[in-house]
Amino acid sequence: GFAFRTRFSQEFPILSLIWITGLAGMVVEIILIYSFQVFYGYIYAKVGLVIAGFMLGLSIGSYLSKRKVEILKDSKGLLLITQLALSIYLFALIIFLLILRKTSFPLFLPELIFSSLTLLAGFFVGFEFPLSLRIILKKRETLGKIAGKIYGVDLFGACIGAFLASAFLIPIYGVLKTLFLTSLLTVSSAFFLYSSLKT
Repeated sequence: GFAFRTRFSQEFPILSLIWITGLAGMVVEIILIYSFQVFYGYIYAKVGLVIAGFMLGLSIGSYLSKRKVEILKDSKGLLLITQLALSIYLFALIIFLLILRKTSFPLFLPELIFSSLTLLAGFFVGFEFPLSLRIILKKRETLGKIAGKIYGVDLFGACIGAFLASAFLIPIYGVLKTLFLTSLLTVSSAFFLYSSLKT
């Protein structure tokens, strides 16, 4: 009925943003693992560090976001800013990879740099989860249901991102165009959320 449509219209911009963020996070992780292999030729011994960076970023982002939502009133505004920051990060990553083609780092730096980049990607994904939960959550007894919904949407986005990036986007368009398309998705989700705030 009307209540369902109202709830759906309120939740959909948030859930679609989380879906795209999950997709973007996975695309970035795959691209950074692939790029590390291309530039330095030895990913298997170091892949754990790259993945660990992403997981650490998730933890830090979730922790800081949880502390923020406890004192912040405008969670939607912060979520919008975070998504725009993710878009900027993706554009900056394109520039970084272009520069990397023309330079080389000392042997002790690649692992640190790529782990830090995946940490940043994980930070954005982790930071948005508590914010989204705070925005959608209306009653405390629905906490588990809402958290499960957001987590499921995030994982589904990550699954689609992994499939599209590895099977289609990177083989067909290459790393840089894939990152550019992903950044456009994050920007569009931010504008979608912004337009929903105005209605």
